[in-house]
Amino acid sequence: MNKNLYSGKLIAVDGPNGAGKTTIIQELKKELEKRRIKACFTKEPTDNELGCFVRE
Repeated sequence: MNKNLYSGKLIAVDGPNGAGKTTIIQELKKELEKRRIKACFTKEPTDNELGCFVRE
């Protein structure tokens, strides 16, 4: 069995428009920063041309 080269966790936040996803993510980011835990936040689809097309 191969050992995973990357440690960490993946947290996905999903829900309908207006459910508070952005608010939850902002609070999570603040808490992680307070605890000095490195985190990378992303959004799918992205805000580039292709992401906008997908949203439409």
